[in-house]
Amino acid sequence: MGITKVRANQIFGIIGYPAPYISEITPASIQPSETAIITIKGAFFTPTMTVSVVGHTINVFNFKSNSEILINITAPATEGNYNLTLNNGASVTFSAAIIVSVGIVTVPVKSSYYNITGNIDLETQGFAKVESTAAGGSADFFDFPINANYAFEYKWVKSVLYGGSLNSPTQIIELIDKVDGTSKLGVDIFNNTQWTRFYVNGAVVKNSDTSQNLVVRIERINGVVTFKINGSPQYTASPTITNALKLRVNIRYHDITQMKLIQIP
Repeated sequence: MGITKVRANQIFGIIGYPAPYISEITPASIQPSETAIITIKGAFFTPTMTVSVVGHTINVFNFKSNSEILINITAPATEGNYNLTLNNGASVTFSAAIIVSVGIVTVPVKSSYYNITGNIDLETQGFAKVESTAAGGSADFFDFPINANYAFEYKWVKSVLYGGSLNSPTQIIELIDKVDGTSKLGVDIFNNTQWTRFYVNGAVVKNSDTSQNLVVRIERINGVVTFKINGSPQYTASPTITNALKLRVNIRYHDITQMKLIQIP
């Protein structure tokens, strides 16, 4: 039996089809002014779906399946994170989904994590979310060579699953020595959503007034570590690091969003 018009409409988004969802975008970034092919995986894609990216030109849209599309895209000359909008009859905008950068950018996907413990939701690319506030969870990813220049960026937001108030530190990001397991660099959130605290070798070195959805950046260039919030330097140090580091994300009451590692030339 063939597909009826009503059924086709249901399948391809004209009647009652759910809004598009994205699970993975590859490559994670493109160069300024570059023309590249980007693969977007997720769900509820349709052949007639429209795609737009702020500041970009969409040259070709290729529908592969309801879970995969390809777009040929030309980036603007300015580095940054750009919003992506998909519309299959229901329009959804994915904040900062397309990254334009001169450095090599890696965004974590579920398969890139290891040493996963406890309750942690890693299903969405670049996100680590609260799965249950009854018990936290953690996962390791990204290995940093000793002499590499890099930056790690993310945002955080209080989980919708947690309705309480926090008056004690909640560690969320750590860079850990892969040999002896000690915490070399770290960030926590203190007093609910009011402070971001930066750590070097396990000791607090800076309290920064902050709020949710700001870009927190840990940058290491030629051995110098700089902590930044929304591009503004908060603290600089030159800690002794003798072994490769791994990055650990800790989840309990806050979701970590828009994570990316930038390898700096």
